Amino acid sequence: MRWSTAFSKIERRDLTRRGALTGAETTRVGMRGRYAEYRVRLAGNAGMTVTGRLLVPSGGRPPFAAVLLNDGRELNSRAVEALPREFGDVVALSLDYPEALPYEVKVGALLRRQDELRDLARRIPSAFSLGGAYLAGRADVDGARVALVATSFAVPFAVIAASLDSTFRNVALIYGAGDFPGVLDQHRGQH
Repeated sequence: MRWSTAFSKIERRDLTRRGALTGAETTRVGMRGRYAEYRVRLAGNAGMTVTGRLLVPSGGRPPFAAVLLNDGRELNSRAVEALPREFGDVVALSLDYPEALPYEVKVGALLRRQDELRDLARRIPSAFSLGGAYLAGRADVDGARVALVATSFAVPFAVIAASLDSTFRNVALIYGAGDFPGVLDQHRGQH
């Protein structure tokens, strides 16, 4: 089942579900090379909360550029672990997906839980937007240099968030397909 097809009708009103950033709790958990590592919990005034992991360079001269980095559902906020030990003076944040969102959806589950799964998927671009607002509002971040980097499962949701939220000044997307000729055939003539 392709998530991008099932949840392609996400609109601007869905992104506003995040609300304005009202709180951010950070808990330092250690160091990763020269980067302080934190667990974060972000809250919006519309009731949305999201958790994640944050890496902040020690040393350097703020304000730093920042990146929201997300990958597949199975990695959640562990996507920051894919960064090299040294990646420059950049603040990096990766968010967790909603816990109730399954790793895999079978047809029967889709039919039984369609509305619930659609609602969970619609929260993802809003969560990315909340993360962008958090990064842009940090005192050590240059709010005009916030990027969004997404791979795999995160790509369709990142496209939506970036198209509706001007916080993300740069966007990088990496999306692969196991049956690339089949994907091309399916989309031939749609451009």
